[in-house]
Amino acid sequence: MKKLLFPLLLLAVVATSCKNQKFNSKTALEITQDNKVQQDYFEFFNNAIEAEADTADGTWKMGFHKTDTIIGVTKCVTITWDTVSQEKVLHYGLDSLGNYANCECSDGLNRRGHVVLTFAGKFFEDGVTTTATLEDFYVDDHKVTGTVTVVHMAQNQNGNPERTIDVVNASVTAPDNSWTTSWQRSQVLEMIKGANTLWWPFDNIFKVTETGSGIGRRGDDYTYTTVTPIMIRWDCINLLVDGEVELTSGDQFVASMDLDPIGTYDPNGETQPCDLAFSITTPNGKVHQFFY
Repeated sequence: MKKLLFPLLLLAVVATSCKNQKFNSKTALEITQDNKVQQDYFEFFNNAIEAEADTADGTWKMGFHKTDTIIGVTKCVTITWDTVSQEKVLHYGLDSLGNYANCECSDGLNRRGHVVLTFAGKFFEDGVTTTATLEDFYVDDHKVTGTVTVVHMAQNQNGNPERTIDVVNASVTAPDNSWTTSWQRSQVLEMIKGANTLWWPFDNIFKVTETGSGIGRRGDDYTYTTVTPIMIRWDCINLLVDGEVELTSGDQFVASMDLDPIGTYDPNGETQPCDLAFSITTPNGKVHQFFY
């Protein structure tokens, strides 16, 4: 079963010439992995928002639970829906007595708690805002907090659907409360394939640029930005298949990460393999290879 450590991005070797390097390789690797954990957790919730928002004709879904096939939470989710307030709650691990217990989802992670989705209109209409807030939510017994706000744009300058996604007050706390990481980000997500087949999610490809900041488990602050746009494919279990991100703290290099250290970058997101590989480059120039 996969536990808390996941992946994100590198591609080029990044050089730095700081004389008094604040981050040794161990700390840089830890911060970068923690940042990636939070990225993965909230990419999951981004997908939940879209999966539960609309059918292809733009109406709110009230029956079919697309989440089962899109983000792999079969038998883990119970849904309640208020048609007046347009509020939908995703209950993970809820039993018949109203208690929450860990439920192993098909991505190998145990989840419990609930996600509150609020829709200010139809998801794919221009300017509509959708929010998702985590309440008493845990992943593999790590407490996760945060609010996701999505604002949809019908078309951008390329003629593609686009949305901004902001995450605030995000945090992950260890099961024994020995550490907490915090995080926030602003993301622009362009749908470059799949807009004409909303009923079939597995041809969806997104191009993402983002900036963010966080505080590591040892109190180190950092910021990050995409160097090469992140590519997301819904036909891959790892979703994030390519792109490069760099983490810094002030004027100091922390690390860089690459979602596809093996293949060649494809701006259309169609040729990258779902190979589950990623790498992290630390301040000493060492490249650390990882797999999901």
